Amino acid sequence: MENKSLQFLQKINSLPEEVFVYFSSNYNSLVCDEISEEYKIERETLDEIIYDFFIANFDIDLLSKEINTKLKDKKSSSNFINDFLGKLFLPVEPFINIEIEKNIKKYGGDIKKYNKNIQDFDSLIEEKNLDNLGDLLIDLEENFDENEEEGVVSNFLEKNLLEILKDDDPSGSQRINGSLVYLLKNKKGSLDKFTKAFSLNQELIGSQKISINNKNQDPSVSNWIKHFIKANGSEMFSTIALAKYLTSDKEVLSLKDDERKVLRKIIKIYRNLSFFPESMEGLPVESWEIIPVDKDLEKVIEKEREKFSLSVDKKKLAVEDQVETKNISPRGSKKIDSDDSWQFLQGMLKKYPEKSLEYKAIEDEIAKMKK
Repeated sequence: MENKSLQFLQKINSLPEEVFVYFSSNYNSLVCDEISEEYKIERETLDEIIYDFFIANFDIDLLSKEINTKLKDKKSSSNFINDFLGKLFLPVEPFINIEIEKNIKKYGGDIKKYNKNIQDFDSLIEEKNLDNLGDLLIDLEENFDENEEEGVVSNFLEKNLLEILKDDDPSGSQRINGSLVYLLKNKKGSLDKFTKAFSLNQELIGSQKISINNKNQDPSVSNWIKHFIKANGSEMFSTIALAKYLTSDKEVLSLKDDERKVLRKIIKIYRNLSFFPESMEGLPVESWEIIPVDKDLEKVIEKEREKFSLSVDKKKLAVEDQVETKNISPRGSKKIDSDDSWQFLQGMLKKYPEKSLEYKAIEDEIAKMKK
């Protein structure tokens, strides 16, 4: 399939960030190496199967057909499918809304075999740094007025939250995050004010009434939080509990996809604020995140691809002009410095482990751009 690496990046970025974090982790790379070694299949071939599985929207039948064409030992195909699904995709089943467990049983697999993979995933997600807010904290202006900023943030949490959550540009969320983290860390009483303001938010998510204690209520931010608490209790909850709520609750499922994404962010804000600072446990201060920030990698890649293509075209013209002026053959002309041309994407590679799927997909994009 043409441009498979970019299609994979687009697909994985359309899924919950837990999926993105998991497949870009060192842990996932080790699991892939383990499968590759056990079934004597090249790592590049395994990566391609994973790409195809994502792109085909996790079609198990297509997966089975592809494995039969690429696996040397046909007798072990069922075991391979079970380990492929169990070790790589069963941990993220709540986030992709595909019946992975059911299909493992279909191929005669034992779900208990993959309990450790699920536990490792849970630990990874709880501990993972999902964003870096260090620059925002460091760059706060010297004339930062704590009282004024506290009022701005409180007003935002109570009355203007949805607009910024729906915006594709993450800069607004990052700006508010910077203020939130600074004030929570430095200004006494700000947590109570922010929590109260957020709990009063009457902005609507969806158009249908929701049932709370057998009463139909407006689908406001405030009421959706009450709805979630009614279903899951008022204790600290995991990302798994949130995923199950978003993929199984009937009233949540009646929302449109974009509305469900906003609701997901709202509940994460509730978690981050209501259980602060416990919700930030294990993370350095520069990595604290109150408002979830989207990661839209494929848009960045496309933008940089266009930018660097123009850059290369200009350099080629410059070289051609130089060759023509000096009457030197192209073979003797100076080679274009590709390191300079691809600096941005090379920098992006540093964010991922070398064996991760994202790393390899970005490498493929760089290779295509060079051509």
